[in-house]
Formats: sequence, structure tokens, C-alpha cells
Amino acid sequence: MKVIDFLKSESEKLELPENYYHGLYLPEKFALPDSILVFFSRWGVSEEQYHGRYQLVIPFAPVIYCVEKFRYELQPGMGLLLAPWQKHNHLPGSENILCERLLITFELPCQQYYLPDSHLVELSDKAENILTELLECYRERRTVELAWHLTELLKELSGKSVEVNEQRLSELTAGTLGLIAKNIRNALDIQFLADSLGISASHLRMIFRKDMGVSIGKYISEQRMILACMLLQNSDLSILQIAENCGFASICAFSHFFKNKTGVSPAEFRKTPVS
Repeated sequence: MKVIDFLKSESEKLELPENYYHGLYLPEKFALPDSILVFFSRWGVSEEQYHGRYQLVIPFAPVIYCVEKFRYELQPGMGLLLAPWQKHNHLPGSENILCERLLITFELPCQQYYLPDSHLVELSDKAENILTELLECYRERRTVELAWHLTELLKELSGKSVEVNEQRLSELTAGTLGLIAKNIRNALDIQFLADSLGISASHLRMIFRKDMGVSIGKYISEQRMILACMLLQNSDLSILQIAENCGFASICAFSHFFKNKTGVSPAEFRKTPVS
């Protein structure tokens, strides 16, 4: 059957409208995503963030996101949708210091029916195909098509919620993460955190390890490493300035810490091309 003949047969199945001046309406206050940004990021961000944009995270490597009082373990093939003004920070989900991921941020005037109800979603084959088209539209600055593809992607993801790998953090741990993120560039120790939260250091250690699966000391060390690597390969700061930005009192202490973690000096690491 020719396409035109198929269209005719399908058209004949339609009923005549009861009112020739009223048709199907868009959902109330319907809006397309606007001010869309699409970019690739590989580094962890130590400081806690929050802003007035939606953010869709597509990870290419294991990454852990702490969002308000929840902890999400993301793997490739998943996605995470953050709503405006949600406080969040992240760290690598493995020994690798990189947090390689695609980030899509956008604005909406109000909640839309096509947004996923769950933070954590699974990427279907259809979603991956839409993402491919979306990236092409963004590179070619085809704004209207970009907005339609993002709407289509979000609608597809809304039916692919993942109800696993979500862990509720205690008030204490959430507060600790905020303090660490805010003070990571300073000389930070566990006693300072405990005093700021009004509890004993031993109690803080116990609760934090229970919630995060890692000691506070190791978590702080990982965050310093992420920040150090990011500054070494993405800034013109001197190694002394980077040491100070990572909370070290001297370049000697920083170099010892860095080489112990990576096997190379900060200067050698800086010369290594980003893979």
C-alpha cells in the first residue's frame, strides 16, 4: 500500500468534530525548555552548588551525587534530574578521580507534565537516540529543534524511573557535607567539624561512615585530590597557590600528599595530557 493510500484509510477512521472552532489544547501553562546549555564535564566540584536551573546529569563513569539529604550512586546508563535550587555536590564513584558526565541545564517557568517524577532515571535505547539528535541540534544551534528534542527526552525518561541506589542521609551527615564543601580550601579537620555541629568527634566519625561508607578523613582527602587535579590541569595558578587553595600550609605538605596519592609530583601531573 502506498503511503498516501494508508493516510487516506487512517483519515477515514476519524470522527467529525462536534465544534469546528475548538480543537485539542496543550496542557495548561505548557512551556518548552529554554536557555538550554549542553556541555561535558570530567572533574568533581568540591563546593556545594545550587542555582535556579534544572540540571540533567548523564554519567559516563560511576559518580555519587549528594542532593539535599539524599545520596545517589549513578552508573553509566542512568540519569539524574535536579530541580532548581536543590543543593548538591558530587564525588567519584570509584577510585578514579574523574567524574565524566554530560550535563544539560535549562530553565522552565513552572513545573511541566513531561518532567520525570523521580530524580533517578534509566536511559532507554530511545533516550540514547534522542540524546544523539539533541547533541547535533546543540552543536548546530538549531534552537527550536533542540527544545523539542529535550522535551521528548524528558518525557521518555519520565517513564523510566529507577527506585534503587537512593540513600537518605542523616541531618548530621548532610550538615557535615555542607561544611566540608564550604571549607575545603581551608585547613580542615574533624574536630573543627564536630565543634561546628556541636557533637563529639567520635560520634561524628561513626555517623558519617555509616551514611557515606567512607571515613571523614578519606572523604576530605578525596575532595582535596579532585580540587587539586582540576586546578593543576585547568588553571594557571602556581603549585604553591594550588596548595593553598587545597588547604595545605606548605607546598612540601601538598607535594607529599599528592605524590602519595598519584605516584607523581604535582608538576609531573600538570604536564600529563587530559585523556
